[in-house]
Amino acid sequence: MNRIHFCRVMSALLWVSASAIADGFVPTAGLYGTLNVSLENIGMQGANSATNNKLSRWRLSSNASNFGIKGAEEISPDFKAIFQLEVGVDQPGGSLSAALRNSAVGLSTAYGSLQVGKWDTPFKLLSASMDPAYAVGVGDMRTMLQNPGFVSTETSLNTIGSAVETDGFTFSRRQVKALWYTTPKFIGVTAILLYTPLSERSDKANPSVFSGSLKYD
Repeated sequence: MNRIHFCRVMSALLWVSASAIADGFVPTAGLYGTLNVSLENIGMQGANSATNNKLSRWRLSSNASNFGIKGAEEISPDFKAIFQLEVGVDQPGGSLSAALRNSAVGLSTAYGSLQVGKWDTPFKLLSASMDPAYAVGVGDMRTMLQNPGFVSTETSLNTIGSAVETDGFTFSRRQVKALWYTTPKFIGVTAILLYTPLSERSDKANPSVFSGSLKYD
């Protein structure tokens, strides 16, 4: 699928979702939120450069605290328009994040769902479900397992993640400009496939992001 086709798919999804509301379909929507605050003591010693060492200190972290709205509207018995808009919450600081978290619009049918927006990659979703800390706080297993341990110097690759990502190669990411398909559950198995065609193409690079998962429960 090339970039032109991808843009057509995104435009079609947005148009169908917007048209459903404009034609008199009022979505069934609900508010939700999570407060996940932790008190942590952190510090760092033995860094390669002494300037990177940090004295031990206490802090309050908001982790994955969030607030959002999501909903769906039945267009036909087997066809729904779906949406979600979510922002981060800095509970200790008393503010909302300007950056979106998992947010998307899409279509849901008996054959699965197709969505576009900004969302956790299938890898992140699958690994977070196995993380005892559920991907929050200093005990998050991403600290050790889901980052390759080096930082890209290519500006074009550093921009492919979300605003909070500093390493364009990290495996655990909330991917922007994404298109993903989620299958219906079949004999306990669900698959998710995500693709992002990136706009940072140059003479030296034509980056893109692929991610997928199979989950059995």
